[in-house]
Amino acid sequence: MKKDIWVLMEPGQADGYRESSLALLHPCRALADTLGGTLTAVALFGGDVAKGAAIAGAYGADRLLLADREALDPAAALASLAEKEHPWAILAVSACETREYLPRACARMGTGFAADCSGFALDAKADCLVWTRPAFGGSVLCDVVCPVRRPQIGTVRSGIYQQRSIPRALPAAVSRFTPAQGDSPRVRVFRLLRNLAEDGIDLENADIIVAGGKGVGGTQGFRPLRELAAALGGAVGASRSAVDRGWISGSHQIGQTGHTVAPKLYIACGISGAIQHLTGMLGSGTIVAVNVDPNAAIFQYSDYSVVGDLFEVLPALTREILRH
Repeated sequence: MKKDIWVLMEPGQADGYRESSLALLHPCRALADTLGGTLTAVALFGGDVAKGAAIAGAYGADRLLLADREALDPAAALASLAEKEHPWAILAVSACETREYLPRACARMGTGFAADCSGFALDAKADCLVWTRPAFGGSVLCDVVCPVRRPQIGTVRSGIYQQRSIPRALPAAVSRFTPAQGDSPRVRVFRLLRNLAEDGIDLENADIIVAGGKGVGGTQGFRPLRELAAALGGAVGASRSAVDRGWISGSHQIGQTGHTVAPKLYIACGISGAIQHLTGMLGSGTIVAVNVDPNAAIFQYSDYSVVGDLFEVLPALTREILRH
């Protein structure tokens, strides 16, 4: 049986695709190679043929399935398309749009749905994907499988994977289709807006993040974090505890109920290391933790651990960076 992998491409800025959708193509490229199948990017909402093929090919897709007009009911369109082509698995980024139409598409196809996952892996012996997702408020991680029905369908949180283009890649082969319209949809997306932090920075695409937790002590406690972030050219993030206390807006929240990020450098300041927060930032390249508690759980996951007062450590680090 041929085991093709589909990745749903969510529309982004300037008639392109969302960065997180492109990032998801990279691990799926490896999965398709292992299975000996084709990696297909699926654009249910139409778009420019030449541009879509070039972008999809640059990020690893063999093929682009492109709607010749916008799918007014993406659930019906996807179900109809999958019933004709029988993909082995369908993956998408967890977003407002996919949360709305993918469960309906799964119901039409009679298959399961693994939502809002933090990752996935192939279980070759069981011949299925193992989806990992937070449960019970982020206190535990559980594995979800769909052992019988196909296609296996799931969404992966934005920021888990990073974009990786393929040098000198050829454009993806294009197959056009007319989407099935189904019933009149109750929800329709007219315009996509980026969920930016109040300083205008897109946290999920930031290369450097300085994040604060309960240890910052209050609204003014974020001042040294902002100064360090400015010196590094980065963004300011926060744990849920800091947001819940009203010290910073929810647009900065990182964790299971906030943004999932994967910067090159993540500096956690006064953050204890609860699983709710960890699930949102463990994909970071280098993790630096600053905490007065030598037994803080965050130190188990950090590449560099600084036991000290953030109000002494951060200003000294900022001065040293500005000096050079």
